[in-house]
Amino acid sequence: MLKLTAEAAVLFIVEQYLTIHIADATEQLVVKTLNDMHASALAMGGDYLPVMDRPATLFEYVRHYIDARFPDSGPYTDAFLTDAIRMVKEYYGH
Repeated sequence: MLKLTAEAAVLFIVEQYLTIHIADATEQLVVKTLNDMHASALAMGGDYLPVMDRPATLFEYVRHYIDARFPDSGPYTDAFLTDAIRMVKEYYGH
């Protein structure tokens, strides 16, 4: 079975964000959709991801996900996450 790493999670989240964002939804709505979707999928497997209780940016959600799912990895600085998000967006032409 493949194990999701924090670095792969950033790629996965940003790819999903870009796919959903094509529909002209707001950043906050896309992030809420991702958070709800990820929390539900993880719950089906017996894992837990807190649902954010406020509107959030893509960066804030990536930080939330990494902190919640990979607390013993890293450290993943804000600069690292910002750069990783930017690289994925640039790769996909955004």
